Amino acid sequence: MILTFGHIYAQIHIDVTEDTYGIGYGGHALCQSIAAARSGAKVALIGALGKDLLGDNISKTLRKEGISAAGIITSDKQTGLITDSHSVSGANSDIQDAQIPHERLHLHTLLCLQNDLDDHLIDALIRRAKENEAKTFVSIHNDDLQTNRAAMKADIIITNNEPTIPCAEHSIIINAMNGGTKGFAIWQNGRKQSESLFDTEHLPCAMTYDAFCGALSAYIQAGLPIECACNLAHHAALLCATAQNKSDPVAYIGYIEESARKTG
Repeated sequence: MILTFGHIYAQIHIDVTEDTYGIGYGGHALCQSIAAARSGAKVALIGALGKDLLGDNISKTLRKEGISAAGIITSDKQTGLITDSHSVSGANSDIQDAQIPHERLHLHTLLCLQNDLDDHLIDALIRRAKENEAKTFVSIHNDDLQTNRAAMKADIIITNNEPTIPCAEHSIIINAMNGGTKGFAIWQNGRKQSESLFDTEHLPCAMTYDAFCGALSAYIQAGLPIECACNLAHHAALLCATAQNKSDPVAYIGYIEESARKTG
């Protein structure tokens, strides 16, 4: 089971050339949950939604994707919202680590966290996971590692740049280059263990990094070797970056594996 804990947003997509708009999903936790579920994982999302139409729409999306919403609380605040110019946290400010039941954290759990969580939440959740032998997976901007010491204790850390400070000895650090579209590097014990680069100039979309992280968490949880998991996550990121539907660009497992087979 993958437990993804974090912020949930509705996202408004505006196309000024077509004079149209649409409402989709957003926020690292929600996007990564969908990417993990579409990559074949059993996923539960922990967060908060408002008692409004946006929250209802997200709940329908979770049911459609087969993602458990049992750990989502209902807030009196509005559902979090992202537009092209700003974001409103709304119900996300109500989430707390106690939302994860003790029995959900165990040896076969992968707990996924993101950089938009408060440091104290990441610290508390990693501590709880370790006490119950659950693995922890944190996607975080490299700059945030300078200040977020808790994230450095995670088992698997995904960054957008090469790590510049040492993390825990047991941690595996993965640098997703250009949102994972150009490749990845794997670090452990302060040293780069391997690197894979791909000849692609595709520009990542807003969800590309989340597609990489979500797919990676699914393949790691499935027991694939880390380099194989990263390679499949790269294809998930590439398909996301090149998707025609920008409001829902996250690929399903069949397309990811087909893309990987075509490139050998």
